[in-house]
Amino acid sequence: MAIRGYAGGAFIRIGEDGGGEEPPPDALEPVLVSDIPSQVALLDSGEHEYDLAQYFSDADSYAIAPALEAGWSFDTNTGVLTIDTDEEAIFGPFTVTATNDEGDTESNEFTIQVTERFLGFLLPTVQHQDETLVHQDGTLRHLRVSLHHRR
Repeated sequence: MAIRGYAGGAFIRIGEDGGGEEPPPDALEPVLVSDIPSQVALLDSGEHEYDLAQYFSDADSYAIAPALEAGWSFDTNTGVLTIDTDEEAIFGPFTVTATNDEGDTESNEFTIQVTERFLGFLLPTVQHQDETLVHQDGTLRHLRVSLHHRR
């Protein structure tokens, strides 16, 4: 009768002869859980982080290509991409590759759009302007806010 177990970092089989070591089971290949969607960030909205590892399973490390924009970073251990939003453009396509300890890989491609338009609408910036209006009956009315669209 053979009993399997895990001891000292290796799978072992204990049998009538006192045992022997077995190699660990083959590592699972990375799996693409879902496509990485294209990302959208608003211009000048600061730093954004995207956890790209969530789109893969059974991966031990990550890579991204081509090279990232200046000021952007990618953590190859966690799959987290960090971007800044100081330039309006569509960046990419980028390819993220997930790798397991055996060297098996799975990849997916996406783009990032940094824009001042959200869902196709130009976002307004608020500029405050004070106006005093005199109504027909002599009362004063105050108007404070006006919208100005960035172009």
